[in-house]
Amino acid sequence: MTKQEMVKVLFVINSIYPRFLAGKDQQAINGIADIWASILEDYDAKMVLQGVRAYAAGDTTGFAPS
Repeated sequence: MTKQEMVKVLFVINSIYPRFLAGKDQQAINGIADIWASILEDYDAKMVLQGVRAYAAGDTTGFAPS
């Protein structure tokens, strides 16, 4: 997964959980994307998005995955 792909994943998460990126500027979002892209570098972006969708579909907490 690239940083660009991770930024897209973050915005998908934010569209489901609007408070996820609340108060974060672009620099902070880029930093978050860098960290998560390095953690998930061996995963395909489609797989990660499927995981986000599966999490959201079964979520009962109202909180984004962390």
